[in-house]
Amino acid sequence: MTRFRVLSACVALCSFSVLAAPPRDCPGPKTDKTVAAATPERGDPKARESAQRGLEFLVREATAWQNTNKCYGCHVHSVTLEALSVGIHNQYDLSRTALDTLLEGMTKLSGGSRTPDGLSYQHSSLLQPSRAFGGAAFARYDAFVGTKVRDDLIKVAGQLLAYQAKDGHLDVQYQNGVVARGDVQATYHAIVTWKQAYAASADVKWLAPVQRAEGWLQKQKPTETSNIAYVVMGLTAAGVGPTEAPMPSLTRQLLERQQRDGGFGDALTTGQVLYALRLVGFTDRDKQVSLGTGYLVSHQQKGGGWGGGGFGKAEAMWAVLGLVSVDVMTVAISGMNDGEHVAEQQALDVEARDNQGDGVQRVELFIDDAKVAEACGPKVSHTWDTRSLGTGKHVVVAIATSHKGQKSQRQLEVFSGNVWLTQVGTDSNGESTNVTARNLTPQGKKFSVQMNISTVEQKDGKPVAGKVVFTAPAASEGGALKAEWNGKDKAGKVQSRGRYFAELVYRDEAGNEVQREQVLFNHDTAEAEAQKYGQVYGQLELKGGARGAAAAGNAQVELVNDRGEVVQSVVSTEQGAYRFKNVDTGKYKVRVKKSGYDFDDVPVAASPAKAAEASGALNAK
Repeated sequence: MTRFRVLSACVALCSFSVLAAPPRDCPGPKTDKTVAAATPERGDPKARESAQRGLEFLVREATAWQNTNKCYGCHVHSVTLEALSVGIHNQYDLSRTALDTLLEGMTKLSGGSRTPDGLSYQHSSLLQPSRAFGGAAFARYDAFVGTKVRDDLIKVAGQLLAYQAKDGHLDVQYQNGVVARGDVQATYHAIVTWKQAYAASADVKWLAPVQRAEGWLQKQKPTETSNIAYVVMGLTAAGVGPTEAPMPSLTRQLLERQQRDGGFGDALTTGQVLYALRLVGFTDRDKQVSLGTGYLVSHQQKGGGWGGGGFGKAEAMWAVLGLVSVDVMTVAISGMNDGEHVAEQQALDVEARDNQGDGVQRVELFIDDAKVAEACGPKVSHTWDTRSLGTGKHVVVAIATSHKGQKSQRQLEVFSGNVWLTQVGTDSNGESTNVTARNLTPQGKKFSVQMNISTVEQKDGKPVAGKVVFTAPAASEGGALKAEWNGKDKAGKVQSRGRYFAELVYRDEAGNEVQREQVLFNHDTAEAEAQKYGQVYGQLELKGGARGAAAAGNAQVELVNDRGEVVQSVVSTEQGAYRFKNVDTGKYKVRVKKSGYDFDDVPVAASPAKAAEASGALNAK
C-alpha cells in the first residue's frame, strides 16, 4: 500500500515498477567485426571536449563573480545555469556542488528569488530583465536537473505575467549591447518560463500567455542575427514545429548568414545560432551545424573561454550553449518532423553517431512507449502503419546505447486524425476571459474556428454545458489562436461571474465540424475561484522500463465522481503532471489510462481551502 498526501485536494500517484522486455543482447565492439564495421563515421568528440572545458570555465568565472559581488548577476547566473542544466542533461561531467553554489546565488543572495524583492538588480532595478533571464534558467533546471527550484519557477512565472503587453510581447524596457537584447529576447525567456511552469504544474493558465507571446513573435521581422535566433528559440519553446510558418523562412535566414569560417560573426552569435538550429532539429549530421561547431572549437582559448572581460563571460555562456547540446551520441530520426501529422505509411529511419569513441551498441525505436524496432549497431528502420491509430498525439522516441551503457535519445511529438487545435488554455480576471490554443493547420489549408461560451448546468453530479450565451470567430489561419470574451451575452448584457464552458469548434473548408475542444473555466478572479471550487492535481511517476519516468507523459487522466461518471478528463504533460480545476466539493477517484499500463483508481476528496488525505495502490502489468 502506497500513501498519498493530498493538500488542497492534491493527489500524487507515485512510483512503481514496469516490467519491460529485456534489451536485445548485442555484442561488444572488440568481439564482433560486423558490429565494428557497421559503426558509422565517428561523431565529434572534439565538440564534447570543448564543451566540457567551456563548462568548467563558466563554473570558475561565475563562482568567482558571485564570491566577489555577493548578489544575483542576472545573465551571469542565468545563462550559466541554463548551460549547466543542458550540460547535465547531455551527460557532461559537472560538479553538483558548483551547481548548488550558483543556485544559492540565484535564490538567497541579494537580488535572489527568495529575498524580499525577488529576482532583481540592486533591489528595485531592472526587474523585468532580471526575472526574464532567471525564469528561463529555473525552467531549464526544472526540466533537466530536478525540482529544487520549482517553487521559484512558479513564482517568477507569475511575476512575468505583469510585464506582458496586450499584444503578447514582454515589455522589459531595457537593452544593453549583446547581452540584453530587449523585448524579443525577453519574450523568448518568458515563453520558456511559462511553458515549463505548465509542464511542471499542468495548470492551463500558463498556456494563454505562451500563445499570446507566440502570436507576437510570429509577426516579428528581425534583421539582426541574434534576434532571428531568439525568435526561433521562442517559437520552438511555444511548440511551433520546424515546418510550420514562419520557421522555414527564419531557419533559412540563419543559414544564409553563416560565414566561410563556419561562424556567424563571433563566438556568442555562433553559439546562439547553433543552439537555435539544434532546437529546430538540426544535428551534427548537418553540414552547417558541423561547420559552426568547428568554428567554436577552433576559436576556444586555452583557459576554456573565448574572450576576456564582461563580454567574454557572455560570449562563453552562449558558445557553451551552442556546444553542450552535443550529447554522448547524436541521434537523428529521418522521415518526419516534430509537430507534423502522420502519413498512412510512415517510413522512419534512425541513425546514431558516437561522440566519445565508445561506439554505438544498439538503437531502439519506441512509439507511444511500445518498442517497435531494435537493431545492433547504429541504425534501425521501421515502417509505421498508422491507419488504425485513433485521433490524438503520439510520441516517437529513438534511444541509442553506447558500449559503455550510456544512452542518448531523440523525441518527436506527432499527430494522427483531425487534431488541429492543441494546448487549449484560458485565463480570466473577472472582467474578460481569453481562450487560447495552438493551431496546427498548415499554410494554404482553408478552415474556420468558432468560440462558443456556454453556461454550466449540473446533471447527475457533474457539470455539463447548458445555454450558449456568446459566439465569435476565433481563427482563420494557423499558429497562435486567441479569442476573447468580455463577459456579455449576444445582446450585450453582462453575465454573472462563475463557471462557464468554452468550446473551440474547428470546421473544414466545406463547413463540416472536424474537431471540438471544450474546457471548463471560471469567469472570475483566481482568488474567488479558490474560495468556491477545489482542485485535484498530481504527478505520475513511473519507474522501470526502457522509457522510465519519461513514459508518464501523454497519459489520459480522468476525474470520476461517486456515480462512476467522468467529470473531467485531461492528458498529462510531458513531465507527467495533471490537474483538474473548478471541481465541486465531493469525493472522487482519479483514473489513469495509458496503453501498456494498468493503474488502480485512487480516491481523493476535493474541497476549497481544505486538506485531505488519500491512499491507494498502483500496479502496472
